[in-house]
Amino acid sequence: MNKPILIYGGGSLCRVIESMLRDMNYNEIYIFDSNIKELKYETKSSFSNKSKDLKQFIQTSGDFVVAIGNEFGFARCEISNLLINEHNLKPVNVISSDSYIDKTSKIGKGNIVMPGVRVNKFVNIGNFNILGLGALVEHESQITNGIHLMGSSLINGRVYIQDYSTIGSGSVIFPDITISENSFVGACSMVNRDTEANSIVTGTPAKFLRANKRIVDLKPFSDES
Repeated sequence: MNKPILIYGGGSLCRVIESMLRDMNYNEIYIFDSNIKELKYETKSSFSNKSKDLKQFIQTSGDFVVAIGNEFGFARCEISNLLINEHNLKPVNVISSDSYIDKTSKIGKGNIVMPGVRVNKFVNIGNFNILGLGALVEHESQITNGIHLMGSSLINGRVYIQDYSTIGSGSVIFPDITISENSFVGACSMVNRDTEANSIVTGTPAKFLRANKRIVDLKPFSDES
């Protein structure tokens, strides 16, 4: 039996991760989300939105996973590093048995890999990433930290995706492209040239839409309520 585990984030992604954790023989699961009053689904897991309960969850847990997706890659990394460095929790990789990662590829810690994901040879995957349903990553690409590849996205060969970036569902990134730090690629876009840091791009081919901001809320870790 595994140690108790904390899921930070209680949205729909949490529900999927909780089910995957059950498949990994995690029986005692705590869920925390300060932004919602209650979960939108029934569960046997313990849930709270209060900071005082978060502290108790942390003290009781040994492992954790951050279930915050979409454009919140920076927040996912900041929260994960705080749980590691200040609370000595261990990040776990939640990897579907229906996914494939080639043995020549490397994967870090705290990653979420959904069913149908395919990762080809010599890919480097960093920490705290989400690879959505059916995402495809071709050979020699680099997925750094806090990346979210949404469902059915296609990352062609030798692509470099820098920290905190999001690739929208159904998007295609051409070979040898750099997706610069904190970029957001809109759904069903085709990216055939490098993006600028902190930018939102969309379209076929993708064009600059507006600046992208980093968002993180660490108040629950210091709040006594």
